[in-house]
Amino acid sequence: MATATSSADLLNEDKVKSILASDSSFGILSQRLKQSIKACDEFASFIARKCHSEQRYSKDVLRTVNHCDHSITSNNIVVQGTFIQNLQKVIKFDEKINSVRDPYISALQNMANQLESLVQHFTNIRKQLKEKGNKAEREVSDSINMAKKARNRYWNLCTELEKVRGSDKNQTKITLQGRKTYSQQEEDLKAKIKDAEDDYNKKANSSQRLKNNLVKTIRPNIADEFKNLIIELDYAMQIQLQKYSIYTESLIVGMGNQVNPINGSDSMKKIATSSDLEKCLYFYLKGSTVKTNEALQPVEFIRHPIVGGILPKSTPKPPNSANSSRMNNINNNNNNKRDMSIASKSTVGGAAAAGMVAGGLISSTVSSPNGSVNSNKQSQNILSMNTNNKLPQIPSLGSTDSLPPVPVPPSYTSLDPSSSPKLSGPRPLNLEGNDSTLSFTDNSIKFNSDISTNNILNNGKLFGTPLELLDANDEAVPLFVIKCIQIIETFGSNTEGIYRLSPNKISLEELIIQIDNDPHNLSLLDPKDPTNVSSEYIYIIASLLKKFFALLPEPLLTNEQREAYLQAAELHDPIERQTKIHQLVFELPDSNYFTLRDILGHFRHLIEFPKVRMDSKNISIVWANNLIGGNFESREELEIQQRVIEDLIAFAPSIFTYDDI
Repeated sequence: MATATSSADLLNEDKVKSILASDSSFGILSQRLKQSIKACDEFASFIARKCHSEQRYSKDVLRTVNHCDHSITSNNIVVQGTFIQNLQKVIKFDEKINSVRDPYISALQNMANQLESLVQHFTNIRKQLKEKGNKAEREVSDSINMAKKARNRYWNLCTELEKVRGSDKNQTKITLQGRKTYSQQEEDLKAKIKDAEDDYNKKANSSQRLKNNLVKTIRPNIADEFKNLIIELDYAMQIQLQKYSIYTESLIVGMGNQVNPINGSDSMKKIATSSDLEKCLYFYLKGSTVKTNEALQPVEFIRHPIVGGILPKSTPKPPNSANSSRMNNINNNNNNKRDMSIASKSTVGGAAAAGMVAGGLISSTVSSPNGSVNSNKQSQNILSMNTNNKLPQIPSLGSTDSLPPVPVPPSYTSLDPSSSPKLSGPRPLNLEGNDSTLSFTDNSIKFNSDISTNNILNNGKLFGTPLELLDANDEAVPLFVIKCIQIIETFGSNTEGIYRLSPNKISLEELIIQIDNDPHNLSLLDPKDPTNVSSEYIYIIASLLKKFFALLPEPLLTNEQREAYLQAAELHDPIERQTKIHQLVFELPDSNYFTLRDILGHFRHLIEFPKVRMDSKNISIVWANNLIGGNFESREELEIQQRVIEDLIAFAPSIFTYDDI
């Protein structure tokens, strides 16, 4: 009964051994190892690109989640159990999923580094083995060539002796040593043949010995090393491939556990389907302010006293009995239809909201007992509703404290257990008067925040206005900041000392007044002649931008985080310092976050302009107080403040996503 042949035994077949012992073995094995190295290199490149793609996607998702969450909290009042609250919770699931994706990204980065190390290591060993084998083969080849030359010399001398013996024995030969007889010639050739034969024999034996050593010792050893390297590299790649499959499976399972937790917490689907839409509308209506529209108040006829005794009062004509009966029937039919409509709405769902609103209308539109409709009374009853009228009380739904807490996702630090700080995204900005904890019974709440924002900006100025109230792009960066940066980078690349040198004070103050008078007209910043922009004009725009940040009601890095930034700048470990600053930046409001991104990118562009002659230290000196604020008097405090800006400039590419940095 034949036994199954193992994979390792296959390499011991006679045919395989003959291939490994052949003169082509080095080339065959070297080429095979090269293929494995190339495959490892391609695998490393794939993992690195996948890691970069996951990092970029994670940042984009986090940015989108925080931007949407900020918009929800800024433009809506979040109430327990409403669609708005559930929308906010569902969106936050992507942030939870990112907590699983972050260790996956770290694992991919480690894999890419390990694969790249394998490629470098095995490439070096392959070169060494190939050189070793080629050297041994060259020695044998050179020895054989020398033996061939000795053999040719030996055979030539023997041929010459044969010619001498076949010639006339009485003939003499003229040489450099004089005339030689036949016997002398024969003796000389015999001596040379003897030496040539010894040399030929020696070199032939040497070449044979070297060839035997190559075939029996050197070649098998190198072939075994090649085989071991190929199998070792392929095993290493197989292990990395298994790790990649495990990491990917863990990512998918982790994401699924976040979307539908196995610990009994609310799933995304459960939250998405749990909105009480009627209740949401009810709370909105109950919290709204009812106002009387004076334009809809009818005019009551009042006879002037002066004509009271002059003009006779008009007597209304009695209605025709037939017409009166027909009108009563029409009114009764209309009232019946209205009652049926209201009842239908209550049945479909909306009994609380629709019934309350319709109930007030029914009381003022029903017909009189005699079957006629009093139009004046009807209008007066409807229009007499004012803010003092109270809607019926609705039973309390209970406080949010009685609800089960939102489950905290498990802490995934890495697929291979280690520790790493978890960074949160840019936090939403809480505007005054938009507290999500306000009661819906407060009639002072304003739901249209855009109108109040526009009024504030139209009645105010550009300088000294909060960032969130200014004209901005889709990422909440003020258009004024974008405009100034564009002008400086377009026309100031050859201007030395931007932000360091001061412009003409009168010209600067005049431009400030013009912009404050018309904050929406940013064309005031454009140079009069774009083909001939002076350095003085660049200094004015640069000073204008610094003044804008200096006059903000709150510094760009916020008063709340100032001390945290200063403490982070004092950390000695650069990685720890970068991580802390990265975390603080992610906690900024959206407008501050994206504005900081653009201003730091602008600083890095200026550093790259050689004629500007401004490095990160120069920029931090002139900008630190404008971005951080606070009162710093000692030299040590000022240095720490400047170090914060230097670190932000240095860490910007790793914190933000830039297209051109």
